[in-house]
Amino acid sequence: MPLYLEELTKTVLESGVLTEDAHAYTLKATLKELSIPESLQASLMERLDRFAPIRGIVQAGAAIGREFSYELLQAIVKGSDSQLKNALDLLVASGLIFQEGDPPAAKYLFKHALVQEAAYSTLLNKTRQLLHARIGKALESRFAERVKMEPELLAYHYEQAGLRAPAVDYWHLAARRAAERSANIEALNHFKRALHLLKELPKGLKRNTLELELLIARGAPLLSIKGYASDEMEHNYSRARELSQDIGNPVQKFRAIWGLWVFYLVRGPLADALALAEDLLALANREQSSDLLIEAHRNVGTTCFWLGRFDEARTHLLTAVTLYEPAQHRSHALLYGQDPGITSPIYLAHTLWVLGEVEQAEKLALEAVGKARELDHPFTLAFTLAFLSWVYSTFQNAARTLELADEAIAVSTQYSFELGLAWAKASQGWALAVNGQEEGVERLVSGLSATRATGAGINNTATLALLAEIYLRKSRFGEGLATIEDALKMALTQGELFWQAELFRLKGELLLGQSEQPVSPAEQCFGEALEIARNQNAKMLELRAATSLAKLWQKRSQLDDAKRLLKSVYSGFTEGLETPDLIEAKKVLDQL
Repeated sequence: MPLYLEELTKTVLESGVLTEDAHAYTLKATLKELSIPESLQASLMERLDRFAPIRGIVQAGAAIGREFSYELLQAIVKGSDSQLKNALDLLVASGLIFQEGDPPAAKYLFKHALVQEAAYSTLLNKTRQLLHARIGKALESRFAERVKMEPELLAYHYEQAGLRAPAVDYWHLAARRAAERSANIEALNHFKRALHLLKELPKGLKRNTLELELLIARGAPLLSIKGYASDEMEHNYSRARELSQDIGNPVQKFRAIWGLWVFYLVRGPLADALALAEDLLALANREQSSDLLIEAHRNVGTTCFWLGRFDEARTHLLTAVTLYEPAQHRSHALLYGQDPGITSPIYLAHTLWVLGEVEQAEKLALEAVGKARELDHPFTLAFTLAFLSWVYSTFQNAARTLELADEAIAVSTQYSFELGLAWAKASQGWALAVNGQEEGVERLVSGLSATRATGAGINNTATLALLAEIYLRKSRFGEGLATIEDALKMALTQGELFWQAELFRLKGELLLGQSEQPVSPAEQCFGEALEIARNQNAKMLELRAATSLAKLWQKRSQLDDAKRLLKSVYSGFTEGLETPDLIEAKKVLDQL
C-alpha cells in the first residue's frame, strides 16, 4: 500500500536513527526501540499526535471535508489569524495537507482521504456534533451563495450534527435542485436521505405535511429512473395519497392521485387507470384550474387511447392541446415528468392516424419532436423519441422508426431511462428486421423483455404484433401465431384493446400462411378485426382488415364482394394521400 510505505518511511526518517550522506542513509543506532505501526491508520494517528498543540485545527478541517477553505476554517475555530496561519503552515510543511493560494483566499486539501479520516476519527461524538453544527451555521451566515449552489453540503453537516429538521429541509432542497437539472439519480439519493431522517422527527401534522411534500416532489425523478410501473412508484404514491386525504391541498391531492394513475396506466389494468383519470378530471373541474385541467384531460385522453376508445381520446387530447400555454405549463415537465404540450400532441397524432386523419398525424408528430429537442428536458425528449419511433413502426415507416429509435437509445442510455431504452430497442429491432438484418428479431425480443422487467405492461400487445409481423415476413408462422395468442390474452387481461383489431388481422394472415388454401378461420379473424375496428371507429385499422379480407375473397373469386367492401372503406380517406396502407388498398382495388 503506497501511502503506508510512504508514512512508514517518514517515521523512520523522523526517528533520528539514520544519518544522511550524499547518496545514502546510514544506520547510526539500533532499530529495536523504533515502533513500527501495525496499520496505516496507526501510522497516521502517530504522526497526528505530534501536532497535539494544533490538533483542533486539523480536526476542524477534517470535519469540513477532504477540501476546506481558510475562510470557513477561520469562521469555526478559536484563535487569532496568525495562530491559524502558523498552524496551517506546520501542517503543509509536514505534507499532511496541500495548499493552493494564500490566506484568506487559500484552499487546503488533505493529502489523502485516509489522512482526513484519521484526523476525523480522533473527535469525540459530542465534539464532532458541535463542530458540524458550527460549520452549518457558518455556511448559512457567511457563505449564502455556496449554500444556494450546494445545499447538500449544509444538509450533510446538519445531519452529522444531529439537527434533523434543518437537515431534512436542506436534503429536500438539494433533491429538488438535482431534479431540475435532470440529475435524477442524485435527486433520488437526496430524497432517500431526507425521508430516512424524517422518521426521526416527532410524529404529527408537521411531519406528515413534510413527508407528503417529499413524496410528491420525488415522483418525477422516480418515474424517470425506475419507470412508471415500478414497485417504488406504487409505494411512493400510495403513501402520498393516504397522507393527502387529511392534510393535502387540492394540488397535492391531484398529484398524489396522478402518480397512482400513471402507475396503473403503464402496469395495468387499464380499468383502474381510467377510474383514477376520471377522479382527476372531476377534481380539476371542481377547482377550475388550467394547471390541473390540462393534465386531467391528457390523462383521460391517454387512457382512452389505450382502451381503444379513440373518439373520446381525441376529444380530451384536443382539449389538452388547446389549454396548453408554454409560459404557464412548461414547468409541468419537472412536476409530472413530461411536458403536456408535447405528450398530448404525440398521443393525438397516433389517435388521429387510427381515426383516418392521416395528414394531421404526421404534422403533429414532427412538431412534437422539434419542441422536445428545444425544451432541454431529457426525459420528455427520450419519451417523445421512443414513443414516436413506435408510432412510425405502426405507420410501416422503417427508416423514420430507426432514426428516432437510435436517438432515443442514446438519450435514454445517457440519463439511465430504463423504460425509454427498452421501448426504443424494440422499435429499433423491428426496423432492423424489416431492413433484412438478422439481429433485428433478437433486438426486438430483448427490448420487449427489458420493458417487462420494469413492470410495464402498456403497449406490449403492439410490440408483440410487431414481432408477429416479422415472423410473418419470415414465414415463421407457428412462432407468429404463438406470439399473437400471447398478445390477445394480454389485451383482455390488461384491457389494452387499441390494437386488438390488428392482432386479429395478423392472426388471419398467419393462418393463411400455414395453409395453401384459404380457410374459414382466417376469414373469421379478418371479420373479427373488421368488426372491432368499426366499433372503435378505427378507420385505418378497418382499412387494413378490409384489405386483407378483400385479398382473401379475391382468391376465392368473390370479386364483387371484395371490391364493394374495400371501396366503401377506402373512399372514406382524403383523396391523394399516400401511405403504405392506402397504397396497398389502392393496388388491390385496381386489381379487382
